Formats: sequence, structure tokens, C-alpha cells
Amino acid sequence: MLSDFFLIESMPVSLSAMTDKIRRRISYVINFVLLGPLRFGNLTDAETSDGSTSSTVSFACGFAILLITIIYLSSPVADDFLNTDSIWELLVSLMVTGTLATVVLLVGIVFGRSYDVIRRQLKDKCVELEIKFVWFSGIGVLFRTGINLAIEFECVNISSGFREISKIVSSFLKIMFMLVQMIFITYLRNKRLIGGIFINYLIGGLFLVNTCIWVNFITVKIIYIYAFQNASSSVLARNLSTWDNCYWHSETHKISQRLSSFLLTVSTLFFLLSTMFLVRLWPSIQSTTQMRNRCVVNEDVSINSDGRPNTADQLIKYRRKVRIVSFLVGFLMNSPFFTMAILMRWVYFNDIVPVKVFWDVFVILCLSILILIILAGIQNLHLSCLEKIPFSTWDVILMLCMAGNVILNILGITSIFVCHVDRSVTIFIKNVLGLILTYYHTVYIIVAQRTPLSVFRESTLNLSIHVILFCSFLGRWTLQTFLLTSQGMYILKEGEKCLFPDEESWRTMQYFLIPLNAFYDFQSFVFYYVET
Repeated sequence: MLSDFFLIESMPVSLSAMTDKIRRRISYVINFVLLGPLRFGNLTDAETSDGSTSSTVSFACGFAILLITIIYLSSPVADDFLNTDSIWELLVSLMVTGTLATVVLLVGIVFGRSYDVIRRQLKDKCVELEIKFVWFSGIGVLFRTGINLAIEFECVNISSGFREISKIVSSFLKIMFMLVQMIFITYLRNKRLIGGIFINYLIGGLFLVNTCIWVNFITVKIIYIYAFQNASSSVLARNLSTWDNCYWHSETHKISQRLSSFLLTVSTLFFLLSTMFLVRLWPSIQSTTQMRNRCVVNEDVSINSDGRPNTADQLIKYRRKVRIVSFLVGFLMNSPFFTMAILMRWVYFNDIVPVKVFWDVFVILCLSILILIILAGIQNLHLSCLEKIPFSTWDVILMLCMAGNVILNILGITSIFVCHVDRSVTIFIKNVLGLILTYYHTVYIIVAQRTPLSVFRESTLNLSIHVILFCSFLGRWTLQTFLLTSQGMYILKEGEKCLFPDEESWRTMQYFLIPLNAFYDFQSFVFYYVET
């Protein structure tokens, strides 16, 4: 009887111990299977993981999932063309998440000081110029969103269901998200965030939301090409709801279409610039090497180009004269292209062939001169003195955008052999020279970033080269953004269209190639701006 008594008394203790053991095992399984994989990364000073590896992999998977989801929900699938509510619910939730993440980061950094922030020692002139273009392109995106909002208010009187209200809410949230993001990027432009799981996931989330908004914008643009500008799209057009019919055929939308090429390039410029800044801030993929200001050049130099001693004032005056002369040379090289582009865009728009003959001749001449200038610059860089610096995010983005130039040149060369193209020899030479220039120029920029600053201090030849290249690539960017594109297409037609099954496919390709080319030229003239 006594033994039974002790057995009964010990049962609650054993049951409690067993419950704790089960809880520990469940906690271990949850931590090992679910939470543990979200915390993998480099060790911090506190001997804890910063979650860099897990956050990068997570958002790579998330990007792939959201990419196909947004394209599918935005595309004309099944019979409910553009009538699904899912895409707007997804976009609203993404923008709310992105806005909250940005606000949390700003509050934590500005007020809480809860994150370790390292300010760059020198003010980066490249970053300062890029921030100005972030606001320029961001205002363009806000203007485009404002136009969409005006059309949505115009059509809400016709149809005001859940989907229509969701679109209006989505536009308001997009404006808020863009404004908060521009403030966030501007405040942290010369800072680097040192990781932690929380900050890695927040920055990665911002990157993901930004990408999804741009993918949706491009997808809707492509849908518009196939649904409304294709003669065989009458079936799709008949499936439009009352709201969509009002939206796509409103007078405000027709007016905005005249600015579509500019708004497309500006929107892509904002996406690429903001993405570049977010990548710089994202601790998961930052280089652990010492930060280097690639764009700071000290003007207080005490030797001139031939090595003789000189005062700083005299050298500054001499370099100023070199800048002025080089700027005039660059201006004279580019001014004919602006004149011809204006004539082709507004005067001879229906028949640009007479002007294009002179255009091609000037392009060949200018490309040849630029190739010689870049080769002279490479020869003067003292390649034996290059600093050993790993490839940066900026280098990778530059080469990705370079691919747009290469693709267009390859398409131009291929069209000569596959299609019937007038003045095929001229077109062939122009595209081959374009390929050569793109290769040498990209090599030159990447090498110049790794060249000691003393080389640029000692050489006025490189200063002259950089001023001329600055004028050339600024001119190319301005031409591509404002003059040479209309409705998302190049006004220069050289036969590439015959390489595609229809005009819509060729135009869709240009929606991606034109912004890439423009951003390549943008990165180039920003680099030369600071080096001059």
C-alpha cells in the first residue's frame, strides 16, 4: 500500500518531466526545420549569425515566385482578361509591406540608433549626382502614377466595384511607397548598414517590392501592345470590362501615350538606380573589402602633366582650360546628332531616310573617333599599377546593361544577312564599330576604376578624354531618352523587325533593350562627370 502511495505521488512529476521533454523536442524540430534555415550567415561580433545567406536565398526564391505570379495574373489568361482581383490584392499587400519596412528602418536608424551604421569617410560625387537622378526619375514615376490615378477617378463613376477601388488604393500606396523610398535612399546615400537578421530581411524585402512593381509595369505595357495595337486583338478587346474599356480608351490615357517612351525610360531608370542603392545597403551581398571612393579626385595637385613643379593655382587654371577646350570638342561632335534627331522626330517623321543617310555617316565617323580616344586612354592608364579590387555591384550592373547594346548591334548585323536592308554595307560597318566601342569602353571604365588616383592627377590627357567621353555619353543618353524613341520604340528602323514573327514581338524586345541602353549611357557619363 505504501509503495502504491509513492507511485501515485510521483506520477505528476514524471508527467511534467515528460511534457517538458516533448516541448523541448518540438522546439528543437521547429528551430532546426523552420527557424534555423532562416538564420544562416556570417558571424557577427556578438558571435551570432547575421542571416545573410538565408536572406539572400529566401529573396531569390521569393523573386522567382513573385515574378511568375505577377506576369501570370497581369496577362490575358482564360476568359477574364484583366478582370482578376488577385493582382491588385498582391500589389497592395506588397506596397504596404514595403512602406512599413522602409518606415521601420528609418525610425530605427534616425531615432532608435539600433543599427550599426558606418558613414563613408569621403563624400562620393558619383552618389551625389545619382541621387539627383533618383529624384528626377522618381518624380517621373510619381507623375505617371498621378496620371493613372486621374484616369481611375475618371472611370470610377462608371464602375466602382472592389477591383476598381483596389486600383485607386494601389496608386495611392505606390505614391507613398516611392516617396518614402526616395527619402530613405537619400538619407542613407553615404552610409553602409552592418547586418543582422532583421535588417537583412528588411532591405531584401524593399528590393523585392521594387522589382515586383517594375515587372507589373512592364507586363501591363506589353499587354497593351498585344491587346490594343494589334489588328487581330478584337476578341481580347471585346472581353474588356466596362472599367477597362473606359481606362484604356480615355482621353487622358491617349494623351499620356505620347509620353509613354519617356515615362518608360524614366521609370526603368528609377528602378535601376533605387535597386543599385538598395544593393549597396543590403549587408547580405556587400563586399567585405575596405570601401573605396572610386569617384573622388583631389584637385590640389602640385605637379603638372610633364612632371615639372607648379603651384596648385596654376595647375587648376591649366586643367580648367583643358576642360573648356575638351568640352567644346565634345559639343561639336554631338551637336549634329541632336539636329538630325529633331528633324527625324518631328519634321521628317513619315520618311526619315534622307536624314538617316547623313546620320549613319556621322555615326560611323563619331564611333571611329571615340574608339581611338578610348584606346589612347587605355594606353595612358599605366596598367602595371592597377589596384587589386574585386568586381563590385556597380561593375556587374554596368556589364548587364552593356548586354543591351551588344544585342542591338548583333540584331543589326544579323538583319543584313537575313533580311533585305538598304545600304547594308553602311549598316554593317556601323554595328561592328558599335560592338567594338562597347567592348573597349566597358573595359576602359572598369580598368579606370582600378587605376590609382595619382595617374589621373598627373595626366591632362586623361582629363581631356574624360570630358569628351562625358559629353558623348550624356548626349547619347539624352537622345535615347527624349528624341530617338517614340511609344517605346526606336524611330530608327534598320530591318531588325524581320527577325521577329511580328512587330509586337520586336516592340516587346525594345521595352527591355532601350532602358538598358539608356542606363548604360547614364552610368558612363556619371563616371566621367566625377573624373573630370
